[in-house]
Amino acid sequence: MRAVLDAVGGARTIFVGFSDGSKVGATLAESDPGRVFALIDIDGFEPRDLTDPKSRDRQTRSELAQLIRQHGWAEAARAWAKDEGYRGPESIVENMAATDPEMFALELEQWTQWDGPASVLRRLRVPVLLLQAERSYSEEERRAMTQMNPRSRSRVLPGVGHLGAFVSVDLVIPHLREFLSTL
Repeated sequence: MRAVLDAVGGARTIFVGFSDGSKVGATLAESDPGRVFALIDIDGFEPRDLTDPKSRDRQTRSELAQLIRQHGWAEAARAWAKDEGYRGPESIVENMAATDPEMFALELEQWTQWDGPASVLRRLRVPVLLLQAERSYSEEERRAMTQMNPRSRSRVLPGVGHLGAFVSVDLVIPHLREFLSTL
């Protein structure tokens, strides 16, 4: 990301990330705060750290990586979309299903080496907008994420899950405009 910002001559940016892209933005905002003016997360932060002793996230992610290697990713991707009630373009699901399963497995394994996005959210010193898919988290989890950082605000994207948040620009744009007008 630093190389991209250097190439376009951008000293500071408002970083918008979806899913794991939000985690990239948060890491950049923490490690190089002079480059990120604000962070907009679209359904990418989880409400807990991977360091939480009650969490099985590290083990679950390692187990899932092995299952993806053994059985592939395509059917799991389609089942995930169906389970969350995704109603967007089928091409999004098919593109995800066609992704090399090893890439998903490697990403899941790398997660086990990181404390998680909640730990980074606590330390960020930039304004943060958390746009959370209604079907991704409970009200209690959303409240907990917002309370992790006094510079963050949370908005719910009603009626959608994780994949739906990606394609629901009609739900996202009004919140972006509101947030950007306050910066």
